[in-house]
Amino acid sequence: MKKLLKLTLIILLAIVVLFGIAGCGNKKEENEKEETKAETEEISNGKSKTYNVFSKIKDSYLITLEGKTENEKNETLTMALKGKNMYMDTKSEGEHATMIYKDGTIYIISHDEKAYIVMPGDENEMDGMTLISEDDINEMEEAEYKAGKETIDGVEYDYEEYEDEEAQERYYFIGTELKYVKTTYAEEEKVELLKVVEITPNVDDKLFEVPADYTKVEF
Repeated sequence: MKKLLKLTLIILLAIVVLFGIAGCGNKKEENEKEETKAETEEISNGKSKTYNVFSKIKDSYLITLEGKTENEKNETLTMALKGKNMYMDTKSEGEHATMIYKDGTIYIISHDEKAYIVMPGDENEMDGMTLISEDDINEMEEAEYKAGKETIDGVEYDYEEYEDEEAQERYYFIGTELKYVKTTYAEEEKVELLKVVEITPNVDDKLFEVPADYTKVEF
C-alpha cells in the first residue's frame, strides 16, 4: 500500500508540471476523524488473511480505497493490474488524474483538462510500481506479523500488522474480507487510514484506454 500512496503524489506532480495545473482547490478542515481503539495483540507468522487476499490477486487486480492521504486531501484511489498493463486513478477535491501503462508506453491523463501526455515506459521499472509484487507475497508467506482486534467507529475488526524500516501497515478484516488499511510511516510520524471500497481480480480491458475525445499534449 505504501507504493499506492506515493504513486498518487507522482501522478499529481506530473499533472502540475506538464499541464500547468496549480491545484487551487480550497482545503476543508476536517473535524471528523475515525475513532480507533486498540485492544488485544499477539505475534503470529505464516499464511495470514492478508497473504491470502493478495496471493489470489497477484496477477490481476482492481482495488479502490478512500481516505485522507499524504497530500491532506480526501481521495479515492484506484489501482489495477492485468498482465503487463497498469492503471492508477486518483480523485480528490478539484482534481482527477490517471496514469496508464500499456505496451511500453505511459499515458498521464488530466480529466479536468480532458488532455493527456505520452511518454516511454520501462517494463522493468513499472514492475517495481505494482501494488504488491510476487517477492512481497513470497516474503509475507513466512513473515512474522502481529494479530489483534481494534475498534474503528464503533465496529470491531481483526487486524494483521506488518512492519519494516519504512512503515508499519495494519490490515483490518471482518471475517476474511479486507475492510481498512492503516499505514504509519516511521520517519514522518504520519498515519493514513484508508477504507477498502472494492478489491477484485476482475479487470475490464477498457480501463487501459485513453478517452477518445481527449487531446494529446506535446511537451
